[in-house]
Amino acid sequence: MLLLTTDMVSVAVNIIGVPSEGLAGWLTNGLVPGKNAQAGSAPKDVIAYLPPPLLEFFTSIPPAGTYANKKILSLHAENDKMLPASFGAAYFPGIQAQAQTGDIVQWIQPDTEHACTPEMTRCAAEWFWRWSLSGLPSARL
Repeated sequence: MLLLTTDMVSVAVNIIGVPSEGLAGWLTNGLVPGKNAQAGSAPKDVIAYLPPPLLEFFTSIPPAGTYANKKILSLHAENDKMLPASFGAAYFPGIQAQAQTGDIVQWIQPDTEHACTPEMTRCAAEWFWRWSLSGLPSARL
């Protein structure tokens, strides 16, 4: 997720992940993905084990406009218990609001647990084709 906040990346597909802004809540509230995602499932001092750069990443919010000129597809599995889309749901509308309508999209695969499905792979391929490859003469099939 860190790469999505840099100027180096303008087109991306986030596969089964949540916005980095949503990760701090897991750590500061004792939540850890893959451990039933319930309060108290992490050691109380989990923050103490993070290296300072990682701690800064998890606890900082990217400045407004960070996602303004990006094309991001965020893929999720509906029944994912390890990394539910709901963990980042509070941040996603704010991220979408920074870009043009349709430039940042969340797509949830129905009836799927923590997996990247063939449908997700197709969506990712179409996303990259639409936003980066189709305009390149050498990319035409």
